[in-house]
Amino acid sequence: MKTQTKTFAELRKIAAKIHKSINDGYLPEYWKEYNEDEIVETDSGYYALMNNCVLIDETYWLHSDNDSDLYVMDEIDNEYIFMDDAIEVNNGKIYYWVHENKYLNGSNDIYKWNGEYVDDNYINRNNLVWAYEGGLYHVDDVYYWESDNEYHLDPEPNEGCIESYSFKPSPKYFMTNNESFKDLPLFMGIELEIENEKNSISNGAMSEILDDSHLYFKTDGSLSDGFEIVTHPLTFEWIKENKSNFSQMLESIKNNGFRSYDSTTCGMHIHLSKKNFGAWHLYRFLKFFQENKDFIVAISQRKIDNLKRWANLEDETNDTLIYKAKRKDGNNSRYVAINLCNSQTIELRIFRGTLNENSFFKNIEFAHSLFVFSRDYTEMNISNYKKFISDNSEYSHLSKFIKLKNL
Repeated sequence: MKTQTKTFAELRKIAAKIHKSINDGYLPEYWKEYNEDEIVETDSGYYALMNNCVLIDETYWLHSDNDSDLYVMDEIDNEYIFMDDAIEVNNGKIYYWVHENKYLNGSNDIYKWNGEYVDDNYINRNNLVWAYEGGLYHVDDVYYWESDNEYHLDPEPNEGCIESYSFKPSPKYFMTNNESFKDLPLFMGIELEIENEKNSISNGAMSEILDDSHLYFKTDGSLSDGFEIVTHPLTFEWIKENKSNFSQMLESIKNNGFRSYDSTTCGMHIHLSKKNFGAWHLYRFLKFFQENKDFIVAISQRKIDNLKRWANLEDETNDTLIYKAKRKDGNNSRYVAINLCNSQTIELRIFRGTLNENSFFKNIEFAHSLFVFSRDYTEMNISNYKKFISDNSEYSHLSKFIKLKNL
């Protein structure tokens, strides 16, 4: 604030402005103790101490407290900007401010979605994808084409009975005549990946051979030349009652030149309905995996490198396990041993693909037995579990495998 060579009228205006600045809280009464170059004129027409102000565009001063509604911090460039030039961006967890130009020039990964500004973090956290035809969509509202590895607004033309990877039919529930929804039975879903080894018949032809009311088929980008066999929700009792159907399915796949176990790409995943797990039940289920990793690796029949790639056994604290169990969520990736990301199911991803019926049913029995064991028992140690298996005739394939491998 310079007062030299001012006329009397100009000095009176300055004095009046100083008086108003003091009264309105911009300038302290002891302002004379400061040098002139330590006092600035704000954009709102007051005098204030420079240390109590923020600078915008290297030109405009705003008082930190009195003008706080006029400016915000640009979180990308870490500088103050006028509120009129700012937009609020949602990153999926918090909102932050940036200059509007960062959206308008299209170079800062900020986009419009459902009437608000979002960034790449929001997109990833909320499962949004870019459609080939243009625009942001939730992954459930578009279709993934294996042919070009892009999301599209319409389904990919299929081969035989094989649908696109994003295909999600309305579930059909399969249970025995002795079971009822009112009893809240546990439903299981099975995914088996297979590769076409000899190309004696096409993938589409194979799917037509296997076609059955409890099955559907999908493409899978992780496979070289194959597809995924998926069941509708089934109870364990229904699987046992229809065991021969699965045995015939596995035999037919082998006889037509397909493989699963002897590949680096195929896995077998088993889903368990989330609603059948309480928080402490799920905690014990997760804890068994955490504390018995060598046993889990043996049960999976995967090589350790493939297990880490497709179904990693994470090292987690007890607090993390409790947090996940209470939320029935919490994975940062789907490629973990127990995937909690699905809205309706808990997915066990550990198993190596197989066309051997003993291994196939062993996997199903392991998933079901651990569900029952962790529900009914509190001590999740391996000796208790193996005794539970040996005492239960329902798990004959699993019991045989444990004895054969001396686990």
